Amino acid sequence: MPKINLATSAVSEPAPTTAPAPVRGAAQIILILLCLALALVFFAGDYYFTSKQAADAKEHLTQARKQKEELEKVKKERDEYEKKKKLLETRLEIIKKLDAERRGPVGVISQVNARIPAGVRLDRINLRGNSVTIEGVVDRVEKDREKKNRDIITDFAQQLELRSNGLFTNVNPMFQETGQMLPDATEQQSLKFIIMCDYNPPQPVAPAGAAQAAQTGK
Repeated sequence: MPKINLATSAVSEPAPTTAPAPVRGAAQIILILLCLALALVFFAGDYYFTSKQAADAKEHLTQARKQKEELEKVKKERDEYEKKKKLLETRLEIIKKLDAERRGPVGVISQVNARIPAGVRLDRINLRGNSVTIEGVVDRVEKDREKKNRDIITDFAQQLELRSNGLFTNVNPMFQETGQMLPDATEQQSLKFIIMCDYNPPQPVAPAGAAQAAQTGK
């Protein structure tokens, strides 16, 4: 059986080998290029993201300005509408007031005064419901070939009924001597008169919108 000398048969380890210098330089260059590529990708992504944010912000700003202009336009139109509405309401109030005056005591007095003859003095005009009472005195001295005072009041009453477009109907004049002598007249007295009649006030003016709605409903 052969004998092995352990002292002389020790296994020797291989000596470490180093890469050649050109290989190490190429690896460093590749590493640097990779870092540069990553940096370029990062900066490109950051630039794209920043540009996109700036474009979005610009778009939002444009939309905000557009909405602001539209709101200002709507506000201007609303203010103009409110102004016209207020003016229309003021006109309607004036029309209603004038219409109420025309149908009330002011209208009665206006109609009577427009037809009162010369020499006639009104003492009182009373409107109660649809009944009108007119009281006055004739201080006119009667002369030959002129109308008598009673005839003047009778004509006055007829004018009220015939030329008032139906405002006064059933006009009835009454007379009474006052007992007071007229100056520069022989046995002539002032003549007191009372005119009673029915008053038919004009119908209130219907708004244009209501009239159109009524016609549309038909």
